[in-house]
Amino acid sequence: MQPAALRATGAVAWLSAVVLLGACQKSIYRDYRIPTSSMEPTFAQFQRVTVRHIPPGAKLRRGDVIVFRQPEQEQRKYMKRVVGLAGDVVEVEADRLVVNGDVQAEPYARYTRPLTPFGPFMVPAGTLFVLGDNRAHSLDSRHFGSVPRQNVIGIVTR
Repeated sequence: MQPAALRATGAVAWLSAVVLLGACQKSIYRDYRIPTSSMEPTFAQFQRVTVRHIPPGAKLRRGDVIVFRQPEQEQRKYMKRVVGLAGDVVEVEADRLVVNGDVQAEPYARYTRPLTPFGPFMVPAGTLFVLGDNRAHSLDSRHFGSVPRQNVIGIVTR
């Protein structure tokens, strides 16, 4: 092969690698726009966030902010904070979250008015309990129940 042909082959291979890497990154990370105020003050309405897609069995923790398909309307995607894992007992009192009998410190939560008490609710196996940070203005697990793990799309990375 001629040196020019080698350089051209090398350039095509390098360019192909860059395109493939870009495609892989887009499949791992995706931007979403927040349509409501349910996650304020952490995230503003209409703010764009980056979500890292996770495999179905990935470990999630309380406090993770996730994007998921809403259990009752799977075509709709929601963003909420994980507050309860499978087996946890969750209660929402007037202005505080109680998990397994312990009041949770939630510097991110906004309570603009006393909430209707909820629970105690035991989070079923294979599901998560999620709440919006703006508790009085959030459609979340208090309304549609726990979220099946297979409905989780990814974790918000900012």
